[in-house]
Amino acid sequence: MICAVQNLGGGETREDGEYGALVMNCNPFTLGHRYLVETALQQVDRLYLFVVEEDASEFSFEERFEMVKSGTMDLKNVAVVPSGKFILSKESFRNYFEKEKIQGVVVDASKDLNIFARCIAERLNISKRFVGEEPFDTVTRQYNQQMKLILGESGVEVVEIPRKLFDNEAISASKVREYLKKQDWDTIQRLVPESTMQYLYKHIQGQMKKEKRRFDKYEKKMLQNIVNYILDNDNIVMYGTGQDARALIDYLPEKALIKLEYCDKRALGESYKFMGVDVISPLELSDKKSFVNVLVCSTKFKYEIYDVLIKMGFENRQIFFSPISFREK
Repeated sequence: MICAVQNLGGGETREDGEYGALVMNCNPFTLGHRYLVETALQQVDRLYLFVVEEDASEFSFEERFEMVKSGTMDLKNVAVVPSGKFILSKESFRNYFEKEKIQGVVVDASKDLNIFARCIAERLNISKRFVGEEPFDTVTRQYNQQMKLILGESGVEVVEIPRKLFDNEAISASKVREYLKKQDWDTIQRLVPESTMQYLYKHIQGQMKKEKRRFDKYEKKMLQNIVNYILDNDNIVMYGTGQDARALIDYLPEKALIKLEYCDKRALGESYKFMGVDVISPLELSDKKSFVNVLVCSTKFKYEIYDVLIKMGFENRQIFFSPISFREK
């Protein structure tokens, strides 16, 4: 077996003390990950954070690596490094990247763990490897169980840390991704550090730019009319916070965006945010009917929304429609 360790700062002089390691995917980096790091750091003098380098996640390695660095930059004695080809990669443990398809199947993680024990841990003087508890994912749970056996035989203690909870549920990156699809920023900000929150905003903005498409002359004229109307008037509420709304927002100048309020039925009975801004419910919109105009941003439900607005008492002159609908290029 060739023991090659890449990009680990091998030339640095290590100080005396106990060294530990965490291997994390962080897709994205959450308060749960932060809790694991802080808890592990209490038990060692220096901690290596190996960020999985395989690009097999929603967020790229570069994005995940930056989120981990930003989310731990205030912690002393923490080194954030790429996992390379020999720590939790497709070469060392391919099954890990097929977890959704093979739940319940017996897996063999010995190759990955033997490389870590005989090469990584020995070279970096790592005496403890930390993992989070895994009650649901059978592949990761098997990985942790085999880790205790194989690393234990090499003198590396495996420390399993209970997951950090939110509303009696373990904080997970998969939950954050679900809330991200719903644009539920209020819940997301309770699950991730501020540094991740800012990164997610940028991520969404980048996705919207990819959704841009060409407009015909009629659409361009209609779009400009919408921009001019928003700039020339106050008290405008955008009704609808789905794909059509995101498609329109990407074309509005900042000076138009700051004038908008947002309304969606998802705000009924619970706090709901869109692009980080509080969204009002249709009931709250009804209270404003005497002094607001409504921009309907939903191709699928525009007639339904129109009927609701008329029943509320809005006049036709107060209602107008977005010329943009979300369509793939």
